[in-house]
Amino acid sequence: MESVNEQEDIYREDFFDDPNYESKIVWVNQISRVIPKFNSAVFDSPTKEMKGHLKPLLLTLMIEGHEVNKVLVDGGAAVNILPRTMLKRFGKSMADLKPHNILISDYAGKSSHPEGMILLDVQIGSVKRTTMFVVTPSKANFNVLLGREWIHGVGAVPSTVHQKIFFWNDDEGLEVLEADQKTYEVGMYFTDQQLTAFTKTKPFDAYNSGVMDVEEGVKKTFC
Repeated sequence: MESVNEQEDIYREDFFDDPNYESKIVWVNQISRVIPKFNSAVFDSPTKEMKGHLKPLLLTLMIEGHEVNKVLVDGGAAVNILPRTMLKRFGKSMADLKPHNILISDYAGKSSHPEGMILLDVQIGSVKRTTMFVVTPSKANFNVLLGREWIHGVGAVPSTVHQKIFFWNDDEGLEVLEADQKTYEVGMYFTDQQLTAFTKTKPFDAYNSGVMDVEEGVKKTFC
């Protein structure tokens, strides 16, 4: 099947000569929709640029009818997280939260009780799903976090390397959403600075792990 890396509003037939295959690619804005009679998705072999970036998978999605950017898709998180400050964005308040017995643990193993849970409609492409979020008081560098509960629930296949996410609609058609590709700067914690220095410095050893190139500074542009 043809690569689905390009982003342009075109319509084209695929490579298949077999009349049993009627798959075609329709491009609409950032969504490329593939409608084959077989349900499969193939990622292209990663390029040098793909292997070199450290970008997380950040999407722009429709949530409760509002366009929301900085939606982090994180397969390392089991649940979906909504910072408390985002409630007003959706016309919600603390009174709309429901009680629950979920505990959230951070990377240090420290557990905390979120403030409550809430159900919100999340739409990606043509797929809409009512999704449960746990609401936390913490400030975050994302507006919404979608964890494995959502990823598995919609049957999505995300790739931080390729900066895109594959998912299937109700007609068993494959849709592909590209991540936000604007150049952005991320304020880095000290441990992130060390990690970036470690991965960018040769040879890779503990002695060099605290060294950063002068031009990189405290902020690193991931692109």
